[in-house]
Amino acid sequence: MTRVFTWMIVVLSLGTVIYRYRYKTLDLLTAVPYLRRWLIQQTMSVPYVRRKLVSNMFK
Repeated sequence: MTRVFTWMIVVLSLGTVIYRYRYKTLDLLTAVPYLRRWLIQQTMSVPYVRRKLVSNMFK
């Protein structure tokens, strides 16, 4: 029980830190060319996101 509680605290803390510094984290990820390419590929593999982005590009 204690181990589960500790794990939940760690995950919640990590999520809070990532949310609080989300823009700095995103800037850090997009500063590295390989990570930026991977992030764009992963984003464009989601059909809904791809449809929305492509439709907005050609308006």
